[in-house]
Amino acid sequence: MRAPLFAAVLLTSSFPSWAHPPGDSPRLYAGLGAAAFSKLWPNGTRLVGPTLIVGWQFTPRLALQLDATYTGRNVHSASTYAVNYNGQPSLLTERKESRGKYLVVPVLLRYRVLPPARRWHLDALAGASVLYSSAQDTYTTTISGQVPDSQYSFGGTAMGASLVAGPALQYGLSPHLGLTAEVLLHCDISHSYDRFSQRFFSNPRVGLRYYFS
Repeated sequence: MRAPLFAAVLLTSSFPSWAHPPGDSPRLYAGLGAAAFSKLWPNGTRLVGPTLIVGWQFTPRLALQLDATYTGRNVHSASTYAVNYNGQPSLLTERKESRGKYLVVPVLLRYRVLPPARRWHLDALAGASVLYSSAQDTYTTTISGQVPDSQYSFGGTAMGASLVAGPALQYGLSPHLGLTAEVLLHCDISHSYDRFSQRFFSNPRVGLRYYFS
């Protein structure tokens, strides 16, 4: 009877102390990763950008974290038409340059759904996010490649908000370091849409998380 019990204790103690994922005790953590957006508000742009995360693990199951993801775009397009300019056949070229910057800042509660299985964590995330965007479009018209005949630009900034929820998976690499994968679903609550489904965009993320002692 004692032999099987002794063997079980020995087998259990043979696992390294970091076989369980980080984040089991109250402590500060920070992370760095990459995020993608399936349809970033407000114009449906699909973008990728870096993500910074800082949070506090209150209990073995509950944490509060603040994220920030920045991304942008710079798109050029041009169209050429045959026109009659000052009585001469000419080519008119219209060029458009679109610049956009986006900042997404969620505040999330992280709840551990299941007890950690060795190095794995399965969490649920829920909270709210601030959405900031700035955009500028510049139009330039030239005729037969000459000095721009006309140029004008317009743009502006906008703020919005969304409700956020999604699952998160974490794999413990060491007592302080974890590899994470998350899929957040945003529901825009600050704008009007023709269809309710247009309010949603997804935000998958991967990264590393470091837990301070």
